[in-house]
Amino acid sequence: RAAVEVKQQLSKDDADVLIHWYTSDLGKQIAAAETNASTPKAFAVISENIVSLLSRQDRIESAAKIDKLLGQTDHAMRAHHISDLAFYIAIRTAASPDKPLDLEMYKRENARQMPVVREKMEQLVTATLVYTYKDISPEALSRYILFIDQSRRYHQIITRSIEGSMTEMIKRWTGMAAPGSGQKKQ
Repeated sequence: RAAVEVKQQLSKDDADVLIHWYTSDLGKQIAAAETNASTPKAFAVISENIVSLLSRQDRIESAAKIDKLLGQTDHAMRAHHISDLAFYIAIRTAASPDKPLDLEMYKRENARQMPVVREKMEQLVTATLVYTYKDISPEALSRYILFIDQSRRYHQIITRSIEGSMTEMIKRWTGMAAPGSGQKKQ
């Protein structure tokens, strides 16, 4: 889905800029850092060292800029909401398959928990970004942040595509309208 949307929505010039970036030495270094930080082993290291990662003041500002530009905390929150809603629907449907699904209780509880969940999610995203780019020089990281700013449209397309795929998966799985639409299972 993402490849199709990128092809449909990016111009050839946009694509050429992306290809140039990702084939550059710094682009390859960044891609390798991101790939290495996406493994279960890396997640375990991040989880075990979250306090020390969050104390890296020399990297927090860059992590915050990347988060803001890419909307990673926002994306993580939307992904959390989608998966949390799917879990809630599965449990409620399994417990009472003949009862109509009422999402009002879920919405109230979700709204109550969101400030705490968002704070924890932002900390996890920040720690992950600090860990991911720990071996990238501050100057190189500044160049990457500039690239992100200039290629924001590409990143938005990818994020929307991923979230759309998740939403469609939940929709098909539950037989409901898209999460958050307010429509109930028939």
